[in-house]
Amino acid sequence: LCTKRPIHLVMRSQMATGTRSFLTKTNSRRIRQILTKQGRKFGVRFYDLVLVGNHFHAVIRIQSARLYKRFIRAISGLIARAVLG
Repeated sequence: LCTKRPIHLVMRSQMATGTRSFLTKTNSRRIRQILTKQGRKFGVRFYDLVLVGNHFHAVIRIQSARLYKRFIRAISGLIARAVLG
């Protein structure tokens, strides 16, 4: 992974419908908090973030492939836990 240029990250969930949608007020707030906190922890800089019903798009810059893997692993579990309960 090249760290000199921003990369486009898309994460999707088949279960994110209805009350589990990423667009509900509660889920949207939780997801943004998770991404912000984990981004700081793993050195990921966000340039843009768009939440859609069942997925989100983010333009990010990473420091290293190792930290990126940890970031993805962390947000995947935390978002699933926050949305599914």
